[in-house]
Amino acid sequence: MAELLEVLGIVYPVSPEVVDNIFNKNKTIFLKFTTHEPTRKTKVRLKEGIKLYFYKSGGEKIIVGEAIISKFDYLLVSEIIRKFRNRMIISEEELMGYSTGREQKRILVLKIINPIKYQKPIKQSKPVTMAGLYVTNENKLKILKK
Repeated sequence: MAELLEVLGIVYPVSPEVVDNIFNKNKTIFLKFTTHEPTRKTKVRLKEGIKLYFYKSGGEKIIVGEAIISKFDYLLVSEIIRKFRNRMIISEEELMGYSTGREQKRILVLKIINPIKYQKPIKQSKPVTMAGLYVTNENKLKILKK
């Protein structure tokens, strides 16, 4: 079995409204349904201290900023609302719509700190899917063009 590459960050697509909530309204709880919830046997590739990159959805194919993941967890919608109602990057109503039919599925909850909006967004050659994209040493230059 091939060794998994070390993850330095993850790129997730976000709507223009969410970009505004992160950078202008100080919302610090990022929510994302993932393809599957980790189990004890699953190797979790996320860890505290790595970067979360914000890919602006809607056709521009750009990464508009980043933040540091200070904590992460997998929680049910009811737990998220109880703990983080006013700090979520989406409204409670949007969360209810996002989770319709998946109320018993846990959502990846990322607490982010130090959000930075780039002066010059980073253009991507291909769109980033809803599944996201891991940033590793091997693909960092291609994704971040640094």
